[in-house]
Formats: sequence, C-alpha cells, structure tokens
Amino acid sequence: MCSPLLLTGEKPLKTPEDLAKHTLLHDASRRDWQTYTRQLGLNHINVQQGPIFSHSAMVLQAAIHGQGVALANNVMAQSEIEAGRLVCPFNDVLVSKNAFYLVCHDSQAELGKIAAFRQWILAKAAAEQEKFRFRYEQ
Repeated sequence: MCSPLLLTGEKPLKTPEDLAKHTLLHDASRRDWQTYTRQLGLNHINVQQGPIFSHSAMVLQAAIHGQGVALANNVMAQSEIEAGRLVCPFNDVLVSKNAFYLVCHDSQAELGKIAAFRQWILAKAAAEQEKFRFRYEQ
C-alpha cells in the first residue's frame, strides 16, 4: 500500500518491479517483504532496505505521507483506502500466515455471550474477506 502520489510521482509505481526504486516500509512484527517478493519472482529487490516501525499504525502513517510502500493488513488499512489516502498499487496479494484467535476455556465456549461474540466475529471476518476478494477479482 502507498500514497496515491507514488503512482504517478518522480518514479511511478506501476508494476511490482518498480518496488526496487522505492523505500520499503517494514512492520517489526511482520517481516513479509521477502515472502512477497519471492512470491512474485522479484529476487533482485533489496528487501532489507527501508525503515522498520514498531507498530502497524506507524507503517500506515508513513505510507500515507509518501515515505514508501507498505505491506499491510487490508482490514487495518480499510478506512485509509476508502478515504483515498492509501491505494493498493498492484493486484498481487500476500496471504499471510498471521492469524487472530479467540481463546476461552472449553467449558465456557458455549456460554451465551461468548458464543454470540464468536458468531459475530466470524461473520464479520467472513464479510471482510468477501469484500476484499471481490475488490481484487475486478
């Protein structure tokens, strides 16, 4: 993800190969650039270059301000994408192995509030996944 300004700037970001000319923004908790570039066969890109941020929100803010290109969670960046402050320059998606978990004791899993929350969060996640699947298949 990046600022829309990077798409047409001094070094236009048009294809994944153009990442070699841009600063890569890193999230300290998610070092995905190597996986992403390998997935695309872009082994010549130096994935070690660029600043490392200690929080995902900082990575997104740096991208919004045109400081580089970020790999970010679509759901976390959704409001910035919808507002036009961030764009996904390519249709190539990295499916992360990162996950979220709902943890409770087995004996409490079917209690009303816990079961209701579980159903709600699963429905919400499925709706978000469908929204992004549709967006990338267009």
